[in-house]
Amino acid sequence: MFEGAEGDDIQSFQEQLVELGYLESSQVTGYYGTDTVEAVTKFQQRNHLGKDGKAGEKTMEAINSPDARVSYTREQEIIAEKKKQAALARASSSEGRIDKIINAARKQLGDTYILGKSGPDSFDCSGLVVYCLRQANVYTRRLNAAGLSKTTSWTKVSSLDSVKRGDLLFFKSDDSSSIGHVGIYIGGGEMIDASSANGKVVRRSAKSSYWRRNFVVARRPIE
Repeated sequence: MFEGAEGDDIQSFQEQLVELGYLESSQVTGYYGTDTVEAVTKFQQRNHLGKDGKAGEKTMEAINSPDARVSYTREQEIIAEKKKQAALARASSSEGRIDKIINAARKQLGDTYILGKSGPDSFDCSGLVVYCLRQANVYTRRLNAAGLSKTTSWTKVSSLDSVKRGDLLFFKSDDSSSIGHVGIYIGGGEMIDASSANGKVVRRSAKSSYWRRNFVVARRPIE
């Protein structure tokens, strides 16, 4: 991505920059103009990358990493938000918070699948997960499925037969060895996920032969 480009992918990219604190919401236009160049340059500087204002392979890899450094202002906002959410979490049981995640996912059943969206009425797979986690005061950046799977602060679960309600299930596909999909396990062998193939948020088996052979890992955001 570079100056002068435009389209839905540019808009999604700009929304990531907003969440990282390098761009204002009013600057999300779908056009890669001078504001976006400046925001990318600031991101590159703070993350020790070459500063050229272009969203090349290394810059995109850094932006989609859970270790990406947000702007200083956003960093202070996150610290305050985490303190607030920690206080709320202490006042709630783990089971109650898991119920909030699953109930939030159930309320989105049938909502439209749109790549890059994270609610409130259209989602892609990782956008749905982030949206539902936040309903239970679990903070995470808006990452893609591969990025979320690398969140090491969440317990790693290596077997599909060992997952529990509220776990996040990460999958590859028959055509790719890279993680490209995530769903929320709701128990009883089922998950809720935003499906590109179905064009909407669906409830379905998480343990069919297809998902079993493409399961990579699960993460447990709430113990």
